[in-house]
Amino acid sequence: MKKLFWSIVCIALLLGLSMLLVSSRFWQEVDDYLTYKDLAINGNEIVPTVEILDLLPLEKGFIWWHLNKSEIEKALLSNSLIESALFERCSPVPRCFLISVVERVPFFILADEQRQQVWIAGKDGAFIDPANHSRLRPRHIEDAIIVKGFIGQEKSMDILRRRLRLLGDVLSVISGVTKLSVKEALIRDDGDLKIIFEELKFPAIFGYHDVPSKDLVKNAEQESLRLNAILDEFSHRQDQIKEIDLAFDRLAAVKFND
Repeated sequence: MKKLFWSIVCIALLLGLSMLLVSSRFWQEVDDYLTYKDLAINGNEIVPTVEILDLLPLEKGFIWWHLNKSEIEKALLSNSLIESALFERCSPVPRCFLISVVERVPFFILADEQRQQVWIAGKDGAFIDPANHSRLRPRHIEDAIIVKGFIGQEKSMDILRRRLRLLGDVLSVISGVTKLSVKEALIRDDGDLKIIFEELKFPAIFGYHDVPSKDLVKNAEQESLRLNAILDEFSHRQDQIKEIDLAFDRLAAVKFND
């Protein structure tokens, strides 16, 4: 009887283990079914695809993904190199999702003299990385503009970002009107903007500090047109020019080398 009893117990245990394994496999298959997704990612050149995948809640089921579009886009924006993100369904396939990102292009290389730091930032004013620990390669920042004397005692990052956005608009206008590449921008002690161009051997001074914020872009356009006229007028003597100061109302001062 004891042998029969233990035989029955062993058979029961084996059956129980078999059912447990079957049940485990079943729920694993259900979990795999719910979490499986086809993802298409485009727009990323700087940010590796694997880095984007690490930001996503891949463990969540596809039904959750359908219901939480904003959460997924928010997760993508946590990467400072992603400026905007769009999450869509590849209709009509329920498991297919399309992720489109717009990367934050390095526009500024900011020298923070007070903290002895150098930062890389986008044109929208958002900081990307410290230059000494950057994920960016040299080719990604070769067109970025070096900015000195800009970071001061801002009370908040929002204020600094707004100032940077405005500076970016000003520099874009200057470059667009003059057809010259801005290499470096320095906020002088008097608040005016000293610009060094790739194509010129001398700097140009633009009015900045005393110009109302709402007029900075228009002022930059007018002074850029004035610079164009001066460069045309002195085209035969540009190698003798030391500096062009445009921070005057409708006037400019051209300084020559001794």
